[in-house]
Amino acid sequence: MAKGLYVGVAGKARKVKKIYVGIGGKARRVKKGYVGVGGKARLFWSGGELDYYGTATPLSGGGILPIGVSIGSYALFACGRSNPFTTTSDLYNTSLVHSTIVFPDTRYSASGGSIGNHALVAGGFPHYKTVIAYNTSLVYSYLQEFSHEHSYAAVANVGDFLIFAGGSEDEDRDSSYDPSNYVDIYNTSLVHSNSTNLHFVASYPVGASTGNYAMIAGDYKKVGAFNSSLVYTSYLTDLSTDGIRRGGAQVGGYALFTGGYTADTNVVNAYNKNLVHSNPMALSTTRTILKGLSIEGYALFAGGQGLDNNEYFLRDTVDAYNVNLVRSILPPLSEKKAGPGAAVVGDYALIAGGGLNVAGSNDFKSVDVYTA
Repeated sequence: MAKGLYVGVAGKARKVKKIYVGIGGKARRVKKGYVGVGGKARLFWSGGELDYYGTATPLSGGGILPIGVSIGSYALFACGRSNPFTTTSDLYNTSLVHSTIVFPDTRYSASGGSIGNHALVAGGFPHYKTVIAYNTSLVYSYLQEFSHEHSYAAVANVGDFLIFAGGSEDEDRDSSYDPSNYVDIYNTSLVHSNSTNLHFVASYPVGASTGNYAMIAGDYKKVGAFNSSLVYTSYLTDLSTDGIRRGGAQVGGYALFTGGYTADTNVVNAYNKNLVHSNPMALSTTRTILKGLSIEGYALFAGGQGLDNNEYFLRDTVDAYNVNLVRSILPPLSEKKAGPGAAVVGDYALIAGGGLNVAGSNDFKSVDVYTA
């Protein structure tokens, strides 16, 4: 458990969240502070350690598979399913104060990411090609559409680019959703372009970044990487296990991918900044439809669905990996759920909503908060 340090500001005690010291002309973050008591070192402050903060105001909008994106001083959750469908989106500021805005249409299975001063919410059913950008004042605009349809596309940043890759499409409108390998890209000026397609098709790919690469992991074992010049690399060590609906996150110099439907696995695949593959300590539980999230030197993997005697059940487990890929188990979510949305705002990681991909089924609204 982290220990607190407070300072007086305008007659009130304010908790110190971060402390830095100068070393070699650079600011280095202090993670622990000690004082001598009776000839022994006693911990009086710890920062940079991840811990459970509590719950925030529940979602007002749809809680099934919402998209979480960070934009300016807000975490935005949008496009979750509910019964009936809703256009309400939820906002949390750096003090975790909750508010709502109206999303301009109704969609689900969308993807979201941040680039420059904008957050993009894109694709999904039935607006497969439509891309909406929010600025830091939460004013939205429509961007040039995707060149191809994307539902459940993977999202990853590299350099000045935000990449949307793979996912499902229904080009012939016969309700037969096909996995794709298409790639659409937006730069910091929100200009659209295309790049080399993935060398595999995937209905539920996931993205994460490492060094100068954006990595995309497919439904089974395939993985590819784009560098900051958008040159694509396919000659990588495959993921160690099959899996669908993994979680992806980055920490330190690593991109991490774990979980998966096919094997219902807890194996963690790590790629360093040179794209060298390894398997750090596995998740504490096997699961799929989990959520990956990165905050302040940690990668979190939260919630999901487990398998026991051929029956699926929900998880409340949260595993964290530090920059050395050492795993810890955090306090659990306030309720068991699969497919939550996740976003970071200020010092907080928010894990919001969740449920099965069936409208009206397990439509969770809770918002769990972790802080470093």
